[in-house]
Amino acid sequence: MASSAPQPASKVNYPAPKLSLPVKLAYGAGDFGAGLTSQFLAFFLLIFLTDVAEMSPGTAGSVLAVGKIWDAVNDPLVGMLSDRTQTRWGRRYPWIFLTAIPFGLSYCFIWIVPSFSLSWMAFWYYVAITSVFQVFFTTTNLPYSTLTAEMTQDYDERTSLTSFRLSSSIVGGLSILIAAGLLPVLADQFPNLSFIQTEAQRYIALGIFGGIASIVTIYWCVFGTYGYMAKKAKAAGKFLGEDDGEAQESFFTQLKIVMGNRPFLYVVGIYLFSWLALQIPAAVIPYYG
Repeated sequence: MASSAPQPASKVNYPAPKLSLPVKLAYGAGDFGAGLTSQFLAFFLLIFLTDVAEMSPGTAGSVLAVGKIWDAVNDPLVGMLSDRTQTRWGRRYPWIFLTAIPFGLSYCFIWIVPSFSLSWMAFWYYVAITSVFQVFFTTTNLPYSTLTAEMTQDYDERTSLTSFRLSSSIVGGLSILIAAGLLPVLADQFPNLSFIQTEAQRYIALGIFGGIASIVTIYWCVFGTYGYMAKKAKAAGKFLGEDDGEAQESFFTQLKIVMGNRPFLYVVGIYLFSWLALQIPAAVIPYYG
């Protein structure tokens, strides 16, 4: 005899709008600023602190260490808050939109040499400004990076989006490194360009360029992808900020799940050591230039 018990309704897969080239370009543009700022900081922050801000190597290294330690705390906190955000504009876009300008501005302020009479005041200035930058870097770029999975469930399309994102990041990093190499040449060839004649002035110019470029490309991403995400939500019969009904597990529950995922931990280890292999030489190379 057939059971009369009610059967659960099957999940309906609504067709999502196609990811067009302009949408992919806009999405990829969002990582331009992250690549630019990360590469320039990796190569030049330490030598800037020692040679321009005139800090001792130990003090300059401490500034970098405090920033990295704070970043380890900052990242999971922002990720948790972003996941729990519910607005009419979705979970990610408010974070990206509201913190893009502070992200660019705080990056600019890193390259200013304050006229403090006491060395410890300069130390705390750079600790504060690099920590503030790390906060806004995370609040902008962590929600942005999660958009890949939210824009499409298609494996090939996600791969395509990732390729656009990484390509933009590489272009951003190369552009600021090329600009850093060209500015001294321009200063020699055009002595009337008074705003780039000293090393300190060139760092400020590069900081302003990087900050503005980061803000512009982040907003390109926001305005270039938001329409697609709104259409995608509409195709699924809801608005963009509507709760998807997924239960939010506690931070410590999520941490326990992550720590129990051995393949993921292997990937994290590989990522950690590969970045150490890149970041350490990057910080040292400028001293031999």
